[in-house]
Amino acid sequence: MSTRYILLTLLIIFSLQLLSQTNNSYLVEFKLKENQNIETLTEQFPFVQTRSVSGNVVTAEIVSKYFNSIRSGEYEFKVMSTPKLNYASSSVRKNIGVANPAIQTFINLVSSDTLRTHILALQNFGTRYEYTPQQDSAGVYIYNQFRRWGLQVEFDNYAFGTTTIYDLDFVDENIGWLVGTGGMIVKTTNGGQYWIPNTSNTNSEFYGVDFVNSTTGWAVGQYGIIRKTTDGGATWFTQTSGVMDALYAVKFVNDQFGLIVGANGRVLRTTNGGTNWTSITSGTSQTLRDLAFVDNMNAWSVGSAATIRRTTDGGLTWSAQTPPAGVTSYLRAVFFLNDQLGWIAGEGTTILKTTNGGSTWIKKTVPAGTGQILRGVGFVDSQSGWVVDYDGRILYTSDGGESWIINYTYLGTRSKLTNIEVVNPSFIVACGISGTLYTTSNGGINWINRMSALPEQFIHISNNIVATIPGAVNPEKECIILGHYDSYSDNPYVSAPGANDNGTGTAAVMEAARLCKNYQFENTIRFLTVSAEEVGLIGSTHYAFAAKNQNRNIIAAINGDMIGYPTTADTARLVIQSYLTLNRLLDSAVIYNQRYNIGLTLTTVLDNTGASDHKPFTDAGYDAMLVAEGTAWEIWGGADPYYHTVNDTYDKLRPGLIRRGAQLMLALVTELAKPLNRTSVDDNIYTNLKYSLEQNYPNPFNPTTEIPYTLANDSYVRLSVYNILGEKVATIFEGRQDAGSYKQNWSLNLSSGIYFYRLEATSTSNVHESFVQSKKLILLK
Repeated sequence: MSTRYILLTLLIIFSLQLLSQTNNSYLVEFKLKENQNIETLTEQFPFVQTRSVSGNVVTAEIVSKYFNSIRSGEYEFKVMSTPKLNYASSSVRKNIGVANPAIQTFINLVSSDTLRTHILALQNFGTRYEYTPQQDSAGVYIYNQFRRWGLQVEFDNYAFGTTTIYDLDFVDENIGWLVGTGGMIVKTTNGGQYWIPNTSNTNSEFYGVDFVNSTTGWAVGQYGIIRKTTDGGATWFTQTSGVMDALYAVKFVNDQFGLIVGANGRVLRTTNGGTNWTSITSGTSQTLRDLAFVDNMNAWSVGSAATIRRTTDGGLTWSAQTPPAGVTSYLRAVFFLNDQLGWIAGEGTTILKTTNGGSTWIKKTVPAGTGQILRGVGFVDSQSGWVVDYDGRILYTSDGGESWIINYTYLGTRSKLTNIEVVNPSFIVACGISGTLYTTSNGGINWINRMSALPEQFIHISNNIVATIPGAVNPEKECIILGHYDSYSDNPYVSAPGANDNGTGTAAVMEAARLCKNYQFENTIRFLTVSAEEVGLIGSTHYAFAAKNQNRNIIAAINGDMIGYPTTADTARLVIQSYLTLNRLLDSAVIYNQRYNIGLTLTTVLDNTGASDHKPFTDAGYDAMLVAEGTAWEIWGGADPYYHTVNDTYDKLRPGLIRRGAQLMLALVTELAKPLNRTSVDDNIYTNLKYSLEQNYPNPFNPTTEIPYTLANDSYVRLSVYNILGEKVATIFEGRQDAGSYKQNWSLNLSSGIYFYRLEATSTSNVHESFVQSKKLILLK
């Protein structure tokens, strides 16, 4: 269970006004859609009890069981107050329905011994912290167990950055640069599909970058650093700033005339390409964070304490401009199309617009749900523009900033956006913390995650493991049971065996897979174990939002996290919780606990921390719930004394509680998936072989890796490796092999980088039966 990245969430929750309400309803404020009025709304949703209507904004009460209709209808909304919670107990028995015999069999067969085996296996890896080989080994253990049971299984590879990208600049839709922490300067020549590191000769942070053409540009940053290149970034040389202040933004109108702004009201000016920089008095000591330089005379800068400064003489003198009444927050970004029309984005959900060069600024309304901190802003013309917020949202306007919509949402706890570049109406790039990087080539209809395209020194590769039983009737409907398999210690110098956190949740997922492996279900079941929970819910966020972007129909996500230690005197008590809004899964959990005689004492909680892997699924718009030994507040408050310590070992846990928690998770996922009948699939994975090429392990690797694959028939096989240009660099194996599964060990004596391995197999008994597949591998020296 993760303790990180919750402060903003808590501030939002505690700021909600608890207005009067009925016992089982939400008080919600939401916007009507275009061409919709209150009459058509109540006709479509007769359960909405309207309190007030102001323009297109409706305040209404919605009974809990209907709330998802508004949520899934993609309305812009905010919850003003939530239902009062009832605490359900297994002693309450009514309307529990009839047990499904197949599900009752599954539940009865849940084995404390098998759960113990998996928990001890994970515990014995020691620290399963992200970035450690022990976590990778634990992932392989889980993968091999799924595979041994004959399930479809894959490594779900994903990348996240180890740096913050502060600024970006593109000269066209192909050529661009990013700058950030650790001396990061990288370049793309293909629109962000691949990035090349530039040598900056510093480990300091770069905050701003600007290019006047494909060869000449500047980067600025900490301690008055200025770097210039005249060969497209192949080499960078130092220019003397004469200051030690942090420099945050640089803009040139041609290859000679430029300005830089920074901390303490710093303004630097050059008229000779940066050979000499002159310090200019700005008239303020506030931090100047961004700069818009539209021609030789007119420029604006914005910064802390709602500071707005303007020059009309090319930066020689600066005057103050007045923000609207009530705007006192940090202004983070400024953009001007010409000397009259401009916009500012800042904290306090601030978007300002001027049509007279800043003589007057008007604050614009942002959509409900927008984050408090707005960062980058860019326009392609007088009507179409974009803003990013620090919570991972991209806002769009088509009317010059008079109104805004949320164009894209990625609520990953580490994906905090810092800037956006509008290159042309179609091609736009957004960047942020943890290497967050997105591009769109169709004006924001689709955004593509480009983090994995960054140079290897700026990213970390991790793996979720996914096993699947495809649905026989509705394969598009997915039921997910998940847990995180990484662990964490509050003391980085000691091991984090993580028997409870989260060996127990992972073991419950594995036990569900073992018991369900030989059954058919109406709907698809995915057994998901995720990584990087302890560093910010990264694995589950990647998975949930990839599913959202693919328009996948996940009907529920059941998350188990720490189900082994009784946090109260009641050794059969577990807490079931959903994030921010109640959903049907909590009621189902109470019912199934009774229907299948599981024997838990269940406490129902509306979670306001989002401290486990149910949160990203909720953020992505799916119903999700958490099964845990206690609330986050209880656990953080000391109810589990072994949490995040070297003493989180199996001997501290209650096997009976773990078994009941696993039974509840299994009941939920199988009730949703709907069992049909037992299949003829044998426990041996090598019965009914299929052609497949698996992900190499480890990946990244140095210098040796293992590549597994399976042949359905006796085949002629060629296993080859290619570089990113498509050139063959090695043949690992070529020849005839019998049907079966193989692993090829291979050492790569080449430079670090991304390569692709390709399996070509043709049946020796049927030349028309062939198989070809490629996968990516990364050599990291």
